[in-house]
Amino acid sequence: MRHVCLIDKSILSNKQKKQSGITNLIFNKKKNYSGRNNSGHITIYTKGNRHKKSFRIIDFKREYYNIPATIYSIEYDPNRSSFISLIIYKNFICCYILSVHHLKIGDTITSYKTDFLFELLYNKGDSSKLLYLPIGGIIHNIELWPNNGGIYVRSAGTYGKILKKITSCNKALIVLPSTNYLYASLYSSATLGIVSNYNHNKQILGKAGRKRWLGKKSKVRGVAMNPVDHPHGGGEGKRSDDSFKKSPWGKIIKWKNKKKIKIFDLI
Repeated sequence: MRHVCLIDKSILSNKQKKQSGITNLIFNKKKNYSGRNNSGHITIYTKGNRHKKSFRIIDFKREYYNIPATIYSIEYDPNRSSFISLIIYKNFICCYILSVHHLKIGDTITSYKTDFLFELLYNKGDSSKLLYLPIGGIIHNIELWPNNGGIYVRSAGTYGKILKKITSCNKALIVLPSTNYLYASLYSSATLGIVSNYNHNKQILGKAGRKRWLGKKSKVRGVAMNPVDHPHGGGEGKRSDDSFKKSPWGKIIKWKNKKKIKIFDLI
């Protein structure tokens, strides 16, 4: 098909769930209701039926400190844009983490709790507290508060950068992918490297069917409907009168009278 641009998934493992034996990290999500409520009426028009998918439990905390872990497989996760990696620690604990760009199967990663030997041994995929990470380091999976799990910079191909450490107030200044700034605790953890699937934003699905597999319906214009379906519907030919911008329920959605803000409301 013309204009199709999909992601190269040759780096992914072909190991299935039964082969790897990790069944306690995967479970089925609740049924997909395709945008309908409990009475069967459509309430979300742009949400459609999608392919069945399972949920993978991701370890965003990385709390097994100073224990080397080996990347066993790199897998596709239908619940997020990035890939995930199944890692096995030396004490035989298995968990899923966000896959890091340029890391391959067989590489070793570690989560450090102190700065002991960290400055000499740190590598992509290693996790530690912001206090011990270098200034200017590329990081992802950033915690806002210690031991709460990473909540920032988790999408495919994203990364943040440490700009400054303010030890007087135990804060680190981090620039996010949105160019906004974040003040996080120095004792919050983060992971070195860029999130995998770097070219995710460049893919072109190529057809509406592939979009429907992901659970996204196509949008229908109101002027293309019948009068019983939308206030903009019906009529002979096109109608471009801007004074009738309404929602499907007949409410004006444009040129609303904005609430006037009085001075005493700002005090």
